[in-house]
Amino acid sequence: MTDTETAASINHARAFIHEIMSSIWAVYSSITPEKYPHGIRELFPQVEALPALNNAEKLDAQALAEKMACMPLIESSFLIGELYTKKLPKDYRAQYGIYFTPPALTSRLLDSLEENGVDWLHVSAIDPACGGGAFLSPIAARMRTSMHDAGMDDNQVIESISRRLRGKEIDPFSGWLSQVFFELSLIEEISATGRTVPVIVEICDTLRSEDETKYDLVVGNPPYSKIKLDKEMRVRYERSLYGHANLYGLFTDKAFSMLSESGILAFVTPTSFLSGQYFKNLRNLISSEGNILSIDFVEARKGVFDSVLQETLLAVFTKDPTHDNKSVSSTVHVRPGNEYDVEVNGLFSIPSKSSEPWFIPRNREHENVLAKAQASHSKLDDYGYKVSTGPLVWNRHKELLSSKKTKHTLPLIWSESVLNDGSFKHKAEKKNHVPWITIKEEKDNWLVVSQPCLALQRTTAKEQQSRLICAVIPEDFINQHGGVVIENHLNMIKPIEGREQLVDLEVLKRILKSRTADLLFRVMNGSVAVSAYELEALLLPPVSRIKNIVEAVKSGFSEETIEKIIRESYDPKITKAA
Repeated sequence: MTDTETAASINHARAFIHEIMSSIWAVYSSITPEKYPHGIRELFPQVEALPALNNAEKLDAQALAEKMACMPLIESSFLIGELYTKKLPKDYRAQYGIYFTPPALTSRLLDSLEENGVDWLHVSAIDPACGGGAFLSPIAARMRTSMHDAGMDDNQVIESISRRLRGKEIDPFSGWLSQVFFELSLIEEISATGRTVPVIVEICDTLRSEDETKYDLVVGNPPYSKIKLDKEMRVRYERSLYGHANLYGLFTDKAFSMLSESGILAFVTPTSFLSGQYFKNLRNLISSEGNILSIDFVEARKGVFDSVLQETLLAVFTKDPTHDNKSVSSTVHVRPGNEYDVEVNGLFSIPSKSSEPWFIPRNREHENVLAKAQASHSKLDDYGYKVSTGPLVWNRHKELLSSKKTKHTLPLIWSESVLNDGSFKHKAEKKNHVPWITIKEEKDNWLVVSQPCLALQRTTAKEQQSRLICAVIPEDFINQHGGVVIENHLNMIKPIEGREQLVDLEVLKRILKSRTADLLFRVMNGSVAVSAYELEALLLPPVSRIKNIVEAVKSGFSEETIEKIIRESYDPKITKAA
């Protein structure tokens, strides 16, 4: 799609949504037309002139508006936002991370804020990426209710909320949507007083904004997508950046700078910042400047946000230095009818000023195991091992790949060679995969692995029975072929040269394949990636207790017995293995 075609498609989507909004406004304002001061707010000046719709499109928009006008405002705003994004070009939507927040998640996050002491009667709040108003309108509604409960009149409601609530948005049409939904949330007060409410949405690039206003609450669903930063922006957000930048990470950094001294930040984000290496400086920023009040994991990875397949969470942070650093983990189950249930997983704590991955229980079983493991554990480095990624990126070395074995070829190890049961089988069955690679020149020797190692799949999903799928590449197989080449979708756990290895690779494999190790990986990991960085941070049985595990594996104890010994190894109260 050309730039001209993209612009035309965007403007057509906006024209259709504008027609819906105008029709909804007409329905709402017909309640008391004799007192109603004006029609729908004009489009913001920054919005380009919209094209005319044909009669059929107008009728479709008006029919949709009649249905949506009968819904709660929080639901209609979401449906209109979803409709808008579906009409946008896919590339444009992905580039700017345009996804609207389901009403159940909006309600849960705002309910969570109330549980953490937010007082809608007095709080000042801003959504720094307000999109179509998923949070501004519901917050205004809660402020409105609290003020009426306190006996305030309609004029006071309009004045107070217009003073305390703000939104920022880079897309002028989405910002206009936010403003209109905000006004609809105060439609009765506007009708009763005949007043025109002020514009509370500023059209700007929040990330470049120099506004130094502080707020009691920063709330929202910032855009998610990787972004290439210019030098100015990389310097501006240096404190939270490591490698690739993601928009939601930048918005989190910006949000902390917008908070008052004891302010609260509440965001809907992906889970990837919990453990990924690219977010380690962001974790350090959060744990240095604030504390976690609560983390809610959204149960479903698919179907919560349209066309998005990733884990999502609701995070509530505070800058209040008096918080005791004990945080609550829960799981949110989104139900039909925009309802939700909450299941408490347990308490957890995050070290202050730490860039390490965060370990957070994801269900009730996790809390007790995690507490013991955090109190007593070792890591791969303590065992004498290190992790690196398979060196071959196959599409950069296509000329070396071979489907036939020759005197110059070595086995090429793909991720499918590591089987779910922990065994190794040299095979290449997937598309574009071949079993051999030609290594003729000395310059390619860096690709060759000539010592036994534990190969571990780099991509697994939370739905799989195990996240740590690994197998030993046997020494006799490596010796038979004079080495192997390991592809980039596998991690390699290898001995550290000059260090003693406290367990051999087979015992290490058994530890990683245990349900306990899998559990401890899951409470840390925030994506489908199984990275070298996370493996090196994984909490393994303490070195002081490793002998029991080695003896159990070498003696051929049953799987259940070995599993029990591994789990009990973290418990300092148990001094003897079963």
